[in-house]
Amino acid sequence: MEGVRRKISSILTLDGSTLEKLISKLTDLGVNSVDDLVDLQFSDISPEILLPIPARKLIRMCAVAPLPSSPPFSTAVTPSAQPSQSVPLRAVDNTPPSATANWHTTYDVVRTISSLMNSSSLSLQQAARCFLDGSSMYGAQRNEIVRCIADDILKLCSNPSRSSLNCVAEQLVTKCPKLQDEIDAVVVGCGYVSLRNQLENRISYLKRPASAQRKAFGVKRRLADGDENSLKKVVRDGYGCVNFLPSVFPENETDETLATKQQQLKEMYAKQEWNDSEVTALMSATYMMQRQDIVGVSAKSVPTVLAEWPFLCQPKWMVQHLQQLLGFDILQRMEEGMTSKRDSLYDFFSAKSATMKRLSTSLSAVDLGMRPPVAVLPLLMAYFREDETALLVTNEVSIFRLV
Repeated sequence: MEGVRRKISSILTLDGSTLEKLISKLTDLGVNSVDDLVDLQFSDISPEILLPIPARKLIRMCAVAPLPSSPPFSTAVTPSAQPSQSVPLRAVDNTPPSATANWHTTYDVVRTISSLMNSSSLSLQQAARCFLDGSSMYGAQRNEIVRCIADDILKLCSNPSRSSLNCVAEQLVTKCPKLQDEIDAVVVGCGYVSLRNQLENRISYLKRPASAQRKAFGVKRRLADGDENSLKKVVRDGYGCVNFLPSVFPENETDETLATKQQQLKEMYAKQEWNDSEVTALMSATYMMQRQDIVGVSAKSVPTVLAEWPFLCQPKWMVQHLQQLLGFDILQRMEEGMTSKRDSLYDFFSAKSATMKRLSTSLSAVDLGMRPPVAVLPLLMAYFREDETALLVTNEVSIFRLV
């Protein structure tokens, strides 16, 4: 039974008394060698001696009997009595079954990250230095750490479990607390769930089948004129739009008439002489051509689109274009949203102003009694530390009364 004892010890880590009880039970069942373990049943050893999980593991590892020692190729006589045919036997794996399963118990994240210091990539070196120093990281540096750890894990285990990834993620946040999940300096949950999820997603991405790999990114969007073999781009209506890429001409319109109207718009803009109602009508009629140039099969660059459709730079007709695209007035929708959400936003900004100087300054310039919806926009920019001059133009208006 010594061989049986060694076999069990290579699969499970049991204390002396439990192991002896198990050996005694197997002896009573008639087990005399390792080969007899193939017929072992779950009810034979659990729950009397082993807990369910260790018992299942032992039975699973013993379910296939080891192959007898033989040359790499053995001769097998088939029913047709052709002794010359040979069947290769599967090689015996002498690696202990628990070696891969317990890889995370001895895994050292510091050793893996330290190896990045010898990398030729400056970004990898900076990410490793931030991790080892325990300093704050940018999102890109955090991603570099996740990529490095995921690559190293797959070298040790081809199918890591979530529990093992939890151990690695916990070790990462222990070594570098800046990686913890925090909101307002308060640790969320166990602190490493998002990092564990990143590792899972990265490993799933690396293991994706070849059939699911992405196509090459550098596919040309513009078709060659007259080339029937060129790759055509399929564009579909989506992203919440009601008129993403129209394919039907407006009533009484053709390619020639729309091209003429486009030329009229360009001439009006060049002369800086136009009538707003006329431009509105022309922009509405040529909407189909505008969408073709923006997202069509032969989509053009932004400078080219603005050269072909200069009135799209004007706020009035940009809003008109978006209204045809989305099916609603975005200015009206924004005003309604600010009006309905202003009270909750003002309460939120008031609570945050105690710790944000810029937000407190912006809030002090607002009439909190009236709570104007339009003031929500500069308060949002102050909260997110955005440059107000990039979006807002402030003018001082003086009113004179003529006597």
